[in-house]
Amino acid sequence: MNIKNIIFDFNGTLIDDRKICLDILNELLRKYGLKEVSMDQYIDIFDFPVIEYYKKVGFDFSKISFNDIAVYFNKRFLELFYAECQLYPEVISTLDKLKDKNLYILSASEQDNLDNQVKHLGIYNRFKRVRGTNSTHGKGKLDEAFSLIEEEGLNREETLLVGDSTHDYEVAQRCGFKCLLIASGHQAKYRLEKVCPSVEDDFKDILKYID
Repeated sequence: MNIKNIIFDFNGTLIDDRKICLDILNELLRKYGLKEVSMDQYIDIFDFPVIEYYKKVGFDFSKISFNDIAVYFNKRFLELFYAECQLYPEVISTLDKLKDKNLYILSASEQDNLDNQVKHLGIYNRFKRVRGTNSTHGKGKLDEAFSLIEEEGLNREETLLVGDSTHDYEVAQRCGFKCLLIASGHQAKYRLEKVCPSVEDDFKDILKYID
C-alpha cells in the first residue's frame, strides 16, 4: 500500500481496555439486576452506537435512563483507566517504525478525556492530531473523520485506518480510506472478517501493510 497517513482508533486498538470495559458493564448489570456476561459474550455483542449493545444485554431504556448508564460508565472508566490501563505491548515499537508517516488518533471518546488519556500514556506528541468527539455517549466518529480529512487535507487513497471494530470499517468505507482491523480489541475476529478483507491478530502486523 502507498500509505502516507495512518489513523488509529484508540480504545481496543492502541490501548488494552476491554477487560475494564467488561468489568464496568458487569457492575452495571449487577446494579440493575441483570445477568452478567463473559468476555466471549461481550466481544460478540459490543457495537456502535454503544446504546445498542446495552439493549442486547437487557437494559430497557424506556425504564432506565441511558444518560445515567453513560455517566456511571465514564466515571468508572476514568478511575480504572488511570489505575490499570496500558498500551498493547507492540504499540511503541511499531510507532517507532512509522515515524516517517503522518499519524493520527480518531476516537469516539470525548475530546478532553481522550487528550488526557493519550498524554498520560506518553504518546501524545507522536501524533499530528488527536481527534475525539463532544459526546460521552459513544455514538461513533464518522463526523469527526470527515472533519479530520478537511482540516488536515488528507489524500483519502493514501490513508489507512487501523481499528478494532466494524464501525471502524464503516468509517473507512464512508471516507474512502484503506482499512486494517486488529482482532485483539472489542469485537470478535469472526465479526471483523465478515466485513473487512484485512484482519490481523496483533498490532505489529500493521507493518505488513505499509511500504
